Amino acid sequence: MDCKALLINHLLISANFHFLLFWFLQLLKCFTRLRIKFNLLFHVGHLFYYQTTFSAQSSNL
Repeated sequence: MDCKALLINHLLISANFHFLLFWFLQLLKCFTRLRIKFNLLFHVGHLFYYQTTFSAQSSNL
């Protein structure tokens, strides 16, 4: 292979790697956001459940 072909090959591999890295980081960011939303909904749901359960128990006293 000559120098020009090696350079083009290197640039293609580098661009491919950067594209895959960018895609992976975007996927990771999306997954992190979904996880934060799920955790928030999960904790709010538990809080609501315990508040309503505690209210029902204290009204029965």
